[in-house]
Amino acid sequence: MVFARRRILRRRYAAVPGVMIAPLIDAVLILLIFFMLISRYLQPTVELTLPESRAAAEPRVSVAVSITAQGTLSFEGTQVSAEELAVRLAAIDPHKVKMVLLRADERVPLKRVVEVLDVIRSSPLKSVALEVRRK
Repeated sequence: MVFARRRILRRRYAAVPGVMIAPLIDAVLILLIFFMLISRYLQPTVELTLPESRAAAEPRVSVAVSITAQGTLSFEGTQVSAEELAVRLAAIDPHKVKMVLLRADERVPLKRVVEVLDVIRSSPLKSVALEVRRK
């Protein structure tokens, strides 16, 4: 009898299974971190319909300077000397063109490439990118 009463009391006062709070906190923190990271990359935008223009010029990002295997220079497809390259680069507005794209043949000596880089550095355009082909 005594054992039967204890069993009944145990059933009556047995611990009610509760909600496990630790996994819930983990899930909330992961969601918080996720939304914090995503909010960095979202930019507020305003819906606009821009007017059209026939005279609108495409913005130029870079100008091309090429060095052939023989060491001759060309600026935007036109053969130039080093002095003429310096003059043409100095005439460029750095607000419209941001970078010089240097294309050099793989057989061009490094000394020639450095000479051209010095000419480019003397211009108002300070950013230079070297074009290479992928292996």
